[in-house]
Amino acid sequence: MNDLELRLMTYNVRYFGQPSKGLSSTDRAARGIAEAIAALDPPPDLIALQEVEAQSLRAGWLRPSAKDTHQLDAFVVELHQALDALGLPQRYQARYYPSHTYRLEAKAALYTTGLALLISEDFAIDDACSQPVEDVTHRRLRMTRGLKQTRICVHQSLRHIATGAQLDLFNTHLSLPQFLSWSSLAFTKQLGYGANQLIELFSVLDYVERARTSPHYVLMGDFNALPGSPVYQQVLDSGLFYDPLCQHCAFAAQDYRRFPSAGFMRFKMHLDYVFSSPSLAWIDFDATQAYGKEGPFKGLSDHNPIIGRLRLPLQVVAPYDAPETFSPATLPAFTSSLGDHPL
Repeated sequence: MNDLELRLMTYNVRYFGQPSKGLSSTDRAARGIAEAIAALDPPPDLIALQEVEAQSLRAGWLRPSAKDTHQLDAFVVELHQALDALGLPQRYQARYYPSHTYRLEAKAALYTTGLALLISEDFAIDDACSQPVEDVTHRRLRMTRGLKQTRICVHQSLRHIATGAQLDLFNTHLSLPQFLSWSSLAFTKQLGYGANQLIELFSVLDYVERARTSPHYVLMGDFNALPGSPVYQQVLDSGLFYDPLCQHCAFAAQDYRRFPSAGFMRFKMHLDYVFSSPSLAWIDFDATQAYGKEGPFKGLSDHNPIIGRLRLPLQVVAPYDAPETFSPATLPAFTSSLGDHPL
């Protein structure tokens, strides 16, 4: 065998609060998501989660059993119990990356935001080579910087213990467009067209280029950007990534937009992605379903997960010497053309 088959998953879990419309995390959502993940055959090896709390009033309001427990720790307990119920030995290492805290007072958090990675125990995490957190937030006005929700990109350098295969894993969640109009269909047309989103994306691409330690890497997350938008297109035009789900399904841009990964009110949108280095070949995305369709994840979040299987080359790669920075030559063209979009 020349390659290692892995299943990867990205999922915005809405703080495990979908049954309460996001007002508080709930046991129902946490248990339902844990059981849906455990039921995947095979279970994912690597999971990127967005919108995960730490400890806060919102996290514990409707979950008194977990009010004194970190939300991710409580979820991992649920996930391992669900795996045990199916007789599966899979276990995960959990890493949490806080991004923002909204406080009522110094010791009381109203709610928190963050990203998480769940990494199979078949992998060793190389903390010496990892650059765990990068603040990618675009803060346009000095006077409102403290109010702007922090956006981050996180990275872990991984080594498969049995084979030595290496992979760099990145997870992010970009901002919504600034000056977003909530009127009618204009809401969906703006996603991925914000200048602030492009600036954040360029920070993500720069971080990937600086932080990765091998030619094999994956960037997953909620990009708040539609297929074909400037943000989406710039990921591809960077030369760092391709979109294996789009390629696997042979989607044209408009067809891809009709395969939603998230929903808000009556709108359905494709906002979540797995972007892959050119060195990786993907097998399938058979467990990925359009948002709103019947399936194991329906009703558990306002997003559906993107789930795919890849082949990771087994050869151990030499240390990667990244350039000091990523310089997107197309930035002026994209920012100057934003005015042509019907916002």
